Amino acid sequence: MQLNRLFSKKISLWVLWIIIVLGIYIIVQDYLNNLREKKIFEDSAKIPVEFWDEKYKDMPIKDYYKVVYVVYNGGEYSAAKYFQYAAQKKGWEIKLYYQSIVGKENEILNFDPDFIIFPLLTYTEGVDSRIKTHRSKKYYWIPMPLELIRKFEGVDKKDLLKPQGWFKHWLSFADGLIITNVRQVDIYRQISNLLGKPFNAVSMLPAPPANNYTVAEPKKIIWPEAGWDQFRSSKKYKRFISLLSQNVPMRVYGHYKNLLYLPAGIYGGYIPHGLDNITAIRKNGIYLLTHSKEHFESNFPSMRPFEAAASNVITISDMHPFIIEHFGDSMLYFDQNASAEEMYTQVKKHVDWILANPDKAKEKAKLAHKIFLEKFTVDKDLIRIAKMHEYILKQEKNMSLDYNLVY
Repeated sequence: MQLNRLFSKKISLWVLWIIIVLGIYIIVQDYLNNLREKKIFEDSAKIPVEFWDEKYKDMPIKDYYKVVYVVYNGGEYSAAKYFQYAAQKKGWEIKLYYQSIVGKENEILNFDPDFIIFPLLTYTEGVDSRIKTHRSKKYYWIPMPLELIRKFEGVDKKDLLKPQGWFKHWLSFADGLIITNVRQVDIYRQISNLLGKPFNAVSMLPAPPANNYTVAEPKKIIWPEAGWDQFRSSKKYKRFISLLSQNVPMRVYGHYKNLLYLPAGIYGGYIPHGLDNITAIRKNGIYLLTHSKEHFESNFPSMRPFEAAASNVITISDMHPFIIEHFGDSMLYFDQNASAEEMYTQVKKHVDWILANPDKAKEKAKLAHKIFLEKFTVDKDLIRIAKMHEYILKQEKNMSLDYNLVY
């Protein structure tokens, strides 16, 4: 009996030892995977955006294109409207469809677009094969940042370069990519190479078109609420916004159900997508720029800094690295990691300064607007997309295909 006890004790010790060793192995592997992934992101971020345009730069383009753009929700819808407005100014024809083109195949075939743009998670299942296999139609996909793709389980949790499920489907389906986060383009190149696909991509910021707006008068803060992310929906952030709304001139827009904690008279309704955003921003004149946790994790901003700068208004921004790097002293800043009371104090101090020094505030606004016009308008992206499109057509023509190219 004692022998059995001793044997059982030894077995238990061996099992415990095996569990400890496996636990250490898993921890070490996770650590090494994180280091590897961090290096992949860092190396990709070092490649300038101009590098990806190099092979397309000499491609001639047409004066006129027909484009179908399948739009998604929220800010992506505004981005599509900005694209449409800029393209129409150039004489292009653009048709927008909300989330899916199922049932619209005949209409699209009659329209005969040069290419079709699908953003994010738009629906493609059930689309008539006449659209998918039409020889002259090219499909360009706008993927979301890879940090968000991981949350939707679109990549292997242990290997960023292994696409799965819907993500792999989209990468295989698309003829080219239009990538909003320029810091991640090379990661998509590596993934495409592993899939055995030629890599064609350009970057496109979610930005408004160029304009000649004069600087707006700074009157009150405008804040477009963001109820979709936990960071800006937290008790701390609501406390911060609540303090502002009680103590500075302010107007808040968005979904009413997310703003019930604010005093009466602050809510201004839901701004329609597109250029109405710019009109509302200019009407108020002081933009409060905030980002989600995901925007900080990906080190890439939302559309809002570009809307603010396009509107030619003074902007008070959180300390997003992209904003500080590109807009610098043309904007004012507050620490989004501070307490609600401290964030309020910082922003209140900026508002007091703006209202006491409107001319100095306008000078900052004009500088931000100048930076926007030089670097970030969607108008520039239209040309780059057209060049990529012509390059892809030329490459396929050189292959002397009898039928449509399928990867």
